[in-house]
Amino acid sequence: MGLLSHEQKQLLFDHCMGLASEEQDAQAELLISSNPDAANFYYEQLKALLSPLESLEREPCPDSLAEQTIHMLTERAHAHDEPRTDDEPDQTPVVAAPVGVAQQDNGPSPMRLNAWRSPVQIAAVAAILLFLVSVTVPALGMVRERARRSQCRAMLGHVFDGMTQYVSDFGRAPSVKTVSGEPYWKVGDQGSDNHSNTRRPYLLAKQGYVEPEHFLCPSRKIKRQWDPAELRSRGLQDFPSRDYIDFSSRIACDKTGNQTAGDAVLMADMNPLAELFPSDHSKPLALRLDEDILGRNSANHGGAGQNVLFNDGSYRFMKSRLVGVKVLDDIFMLQSMIPGTLFKGCELPDCDTDAFLAP
Repeated sequence: MGLLSHEQKQLLFDHCMGLASEEQDAQAELLISSNPDAANFYYEQLKALLSPLESLEREPCPDSLAEQTIHMLTERAHAHDEPRTDDEPDQTPVVAAPVGVAQQDNGPSPMRLNAWRSPVQIAAVAAILLFLVSVTVPALGMVRERARRSQCRAMLGHVFDGMTQYVSDFGRAPSVKTVSGEPYWKVGDQGSDNHSNTRRPYLLAKQGYVEPEHFLCPSRKIKRQWDPAELRSRGLQDFPSRDYIDFSSRIACDKTGNQTAGDAVLMADMNPLAELFPSDHSKPLALRLDEDILGRNSANHGGAGQNVLFNDGSYRFMKSRLVGVKVLDDIFMLQSMIPGTLFKGCELPDCDTDAFLAP
């Protein structure tokens, strides 16, 4: 596609700053996922420019300061609204009628407002409202995001419960026959080859172990609805598209080992690499990795971190991509990946201790 228009850049900026409506957010997400130029502008320019702000901790306004400020503004507003005593002269300016124009007696004169009083009161009220908005809106936004993170963890919990029941029924985890070296990034490809790594979790939805909506992260603002019965009747082999699964699953290596340990990672919010995958599966993937993409958190929660599901059923929100105690491992990249690596979407971990979640 060509260069982005001014309107498209404005849409992406509003989306990045959290100023867009739900409809605009959906348009921005679609633009980012379908247009490489938009994805580059959003991540390489906007996100990179604003990323230093993410390291700043929000400090809520102390309750005492808020109360004192509101009390002070209220007192000042009331001070200008005190009724005058009879001893106080009326300082309201009187405008004389033009010469030659007779003054008419129109009955009781309406109550006069001091010209300086109304602006003061308006300014005081506006200051109070502005103060309250500046304090409450960021706090409410953080509360909503924390609630969505909890809902996201609940979704992963449902997936784990369904997987546990599947293992109990079949004696093994959901799996499909794959060939090493085949591309696993083609989410939604319904061909006979088991390419996508999402076909494994799709078995849980297809066979009724997990409700399809449990594969969606509540923090992503794209609204997706589908009828499970209808899709099962269509005989799909994978999720219809990337829009219907917001999580990335572990890609197993060919070597057997310790992947069933309790601290092993099973699933997490979507790998940021997936944001750059083309929707056209007919062309091979060739993505040159750089420091930015190798350091991003999942986009599910605005880059603030990701929920991670472990093999023992525990899950937690992590602000870092690194897991482990003695040895830290990046869950969104292979240990062999460095800036400049050409990623083709078919690479596998070299050892069982290299956790890699994709696509």
